[in-house]
Amino acid sequence: LKPMRSYCYVDASHYVSSISGVALFMGHPDPVTHINDSAAIMVLTKIEKVAVSSSMEAELLAIERGVLALEWLLNFRGELGYPQSDSGILFTDGLSAIKFIENTGSSPNRQTRHLRRRVAKIRENIEHNMVCL
Repeated sequence: LKPMRSYCYVDASHYVSSISGVALFMGHPDPVTHINDSAAIMVLTKIEKVAVSSSMEAELLAIERGVLALEWLLNFRGELGYPQSDSGILFTDGLSAIKFIENTGSSPNRQTRHLRRRVAKIRENIEHNMVCL
C-alpha cells in the first residue's frame, strides 16, 4: 500500500487580467498521465487583483497560491495525526516561472522587484522540503 501524498496542479491565464487556478489533491499522483485515484480537497479559481505584465508573473502568482494551499494541507494532515513524510508536489507548466524561482532563468531586475516577497516564500517552502516543483 503506497502512502498518500499531497499534491496540486496550478495554472494561470494572462489576458486582460490574471486568473489563477489551483486544484489540491490527496492520493497517488501519476506524473506521466495525470490520471489518478485521488480525492480533490480544494479547487480554486481567482481573478488576481495584482496587475501583472507578463505570463511569467501570472504563473508566479498561481504557484504562490498552490504553495500556500499545499502548506495548509500538510499542516492540516499533521494536526489530524497523519503527517506526510515527504514533500508535497506542485505541478505547473510555467517553465519561465520555475526557472525564475530556481535562479536559472532571467535574473531579478527592476521589473520583477515587486515579486521578491512572493518568490522568497516559494523558495523557503522548497528549501524546507515542504514543496517540490
